[in-house]
Amino acid sequence: MKRRTLLGGLGAAGLASLAGCLDTVGLAKHESAPAGVEASVRDETGYQQTTVDDIVVEET
Repeated sequence: MKRRTLLGGLGAAGLASLAGCLDTVGLAKHESAPAGVEASVRDETGYQQTTVDDIVVEET
C-alpha cells in the first residue's frame, strides 16, 4: 500500500469519526449580533430603524 493512500484513508476515517461531534467541543452553538447602520447615516438618508426580530433555529 502506498504511503499517500494510507495517510489519505486515515485522514478520511478520522474526519468521518468526528462527524456530528461538534457539540462536545462547543462548536454547535452560534450567535450573532444584529447588523445596523449608524444613526448619522440613517438621518442623512431619511431611513429609520425598525424592530429587530430574534430568529432561533434548532436542529437535532
